[in-house]
Amino acid sequence: MHRCAISFGANLGNPALTIRNAARMILDQLQPTACQQSQLYRTPAVGGPQGQADFLNAVMTMELNDNVLSVAQTLRDVEYRLGRQRQERWEARVIDLDVLLFDQLRLRSDRMQIPHPRMCLRSFILRPACDVAADWIEPVTGKTICQLTEHLRIESDPICLLASTEPWRKQLENSLSRLGFDRGATASIFGNQRFRIGQTEVELAVCSHPQDVAKIASNRFHSIIVSLEEADWKRAAARPGIGEWERSLGLIDDCPTGTLDGRPRYLIPPSRLEWAIHEIVANIQAMKSFVEPSGQWLW
Repeated sequence: MHRCAISFGANLGNPALTIRNAARMILDQLQPTACQQSQLYRTPAVGGPQGQADFLNAVMTMELNDNVLSVAQTLRDVEYRLGRQRQERWEARVIDLDVLLFDQLRLRSDRMQIPHPRMCLRSFILRPACDVAADWIEPVTGKTICQLTEHLRIESDPICLLASTEPWRKQLENSLSRLGFDRGATASIFGNQRFRIGQTEVELAVCSHPQDVAKIASNRFHSIIVSLEEADWKRAAARPGIGEWERSLGLIDDCPTGTLDGRPRYLIPPSRLEWAIHEIVANIQAMKSFVEPSGQWLW
């Protein structure tokens, strides 16, 4: 018997009705032995095209016999049947379904990433997850969902943004400056460039070797985001989908859990500069996005 948590999000059409239909279709197909559903939460769209309607989000947990591949395929099938079309990242959508947790599995491949790689940075995921899985352990951080939710509320600690090379750090710095994010004075002790994205302070540093992440991203930081250059990624990969950066961040099963003092972390895969900047900004904004109970439940 397995234990699984999945997320729902929608902001087109009648989101509440669509989410309820999606939940019923998933239950009909997977036939879990037990399930729990959160209430629906309303949150502004983060990171996508301007002018989107607010999202409704929810989380459902299940106990079931199916494996994680079967669950993921079921979600894709339900999205297709409900009219989901994938054209632009972070776009408005009829329905968005994701596997958040599956037992204590830590998996990264071209097909799937478990736990969901950004769930610990998303208040609109953690808040509904607290309704149904507050004491579940997120296996990368080793923290409970409740602890991670409380951690997002900490205001004072900065985010550590690590670039894998000095040229890449410089490109990230210049791009953040051009976008108008406030550049603070250089930290006098640590020498890292500081930025403010919304209400969140970010320190940008270089980490050239995966084994140095823990040393550079000391426990004074709230969370850790690592952005890689493509050349570094290819060189570090030990086999498809698994590399030394993933190991250093504890993202896969053959690594200790709860590393880096249990702080949330996100590895941005190699990409164009524009895409990397978008990921950085959107995920930092999602940490502090407004989340409001809608007063509605899945059932």
